[in-house]
Amino acid sequence: MWFWWDPLYFVFALPALLLGLYAQAKVQAAYQR
Repeated sequence: MWFWWDPLYFVFALPALLLGLYAQAKVQAAYQR
């Protein structure tokens, strides 16, 4: 069963997703050095 698409869900999910992508990019940049 899907969760209801509560706007509050996006308020928490979007920053978490962006933070994860940002951290992954920083880790990849560090390993490329």
